[in-house]
Amino acid sequence: MLEVLAKYENSYKEFRELWKEISVLGSIQAQLNWDYSTYIPPEAMPFRGEQMGFVESLAHERMVDIRLLYVLQKLEEGINCCGVAGLAAENVREALREVERERKISAKLAQEMAEHEVKSYAAWVEAREKSDFTIFAPFLSKMLELVKERAEALGYRRDPYEALLEDYEPNFSVQKLDIVFRCLLDKLAPFVQEVLKNYQPSADILHQHYNLEA
Repeated sequence: MLEVLAKYENSYKEFRELWKEISVLGSIQAQLNWDYSTYIPPEAMPFRGEQMGFVESLAHERMVDIRLLYVLQKLEEGINCCGVAGLAAENVREALREVERERKISAKLAQEMAEHEVKSYAAWVEAREKSDFTIFAPFLSKMLELVKERAEALGYRRDPYEALLEDYEPNFSVQKLDIVFRCLLDKLAPFVQEVLKNYQPSADILHQHYNLEA
């Protein structure tokens, strides 16, 4: 791309520098997420929620930065004008798609969802340990409200889930998803029943003696 569009080289460089900051913040979020999902003491979870919310607010701020939008739009103009393809062109298109979606989300909602995710996880862990769903239920209800609010902000054609599906399967629809699942159900359900009917797993391996030094 840069060889064909030499005049856009500086713009692409600026895009990469801006996007690197977003990627670094994303890696920090991933590290914090891993930590609270594994070894963090329960007493530290509220503060971890604040940390996640703060980092998310920083990432959101950079995603909606007008400079990033401008440089991506400029690059897209060059791509469309010259018919450029390749990895760099796809990077620009995908980044612009993500930026345009993020700009529909308020900073308050982005931060609140990040913070509530941690609170919900802590409640889920406690509910699982005590076998008491009522502990987790209010947190789940709140998360569903936030997710619905996000879907409404993003917009959709037919079904709110399509706004969320766009995060993982761009341009996919609930109608297409129903077809996929229907095909899987028609094929897998009989297969599973056949396996359960004809296969009896042996538990002998659980009752054998093993040499621990081997």
